[in-house]
Amino acid sequence: MNAILALCALSAKRKLKYALYLCALALLALLLHPVDALTIRVASSIPPAPRADGESPLLFAASAPLGQEFATEYIHSVQLTPVQDIYRVVNGRIWPWQERAQSHNAGLPFAQPPCGRFRMDAPWMVFEGGRRSLDRIFLRVGSAELGRNVFFYGKETTRTALYEIFPGQRLQLSVERRPSLTLLFQARRFPEIQNRQ
Repeated sequence: MNAILALCALSAKRKLKYALYLCALALLALLLHPVDALTIRVASSIPPAPRADGESPLLFAASAPLGQEFATEYIHSVQLTPVQDIYRVVNGRIWPWQERAQSHNAGLPFAQPPCGRFRMDAPWMVFEGGRRSLDRIFLRVGSAELGRNVFFYGKETTRTALYEIFPGQRLQLSVERRPSLTLLFQARRFPEIQNRQ
């Protein structure tokens, strides 16, 4: 009887080892699996200088699952009214989802986009759709006097005042395939914001 119990215990230990081994392999595969990530980099050759591989240093990276929303907001230079651009990440590309404006003069939208729609949602005029996708967006950041560019990720209320951190810079927003492990160790928010809070 003791021999049978000893064999059962030995068998259970081996099964546990195999189970732990398989769990470790599954976790490693999950961490190395590439996922879409919204990234922001400085787009110009102005410092910070590009790395040896030619890319500018990463300023922001966050997982961007299908339909992930992010937005930019600025004060229009002529109309001096806020404009919001809302984007979604779909299949590794950036889709302009909505543009909201409070005026339709001086370079702001004024007509329903083709394959899109227009609606009023006071105080906003909302332009939706258009069936256009982009591999990257360039965002020219203004200053406290001109632009007051703001970025927010997802449906969060946390807004990052880009004009305070990167005044006068040109930023590139794009979707990159990255191992999910790298996203665990990178700050989702800009480091300058974390230091201030």
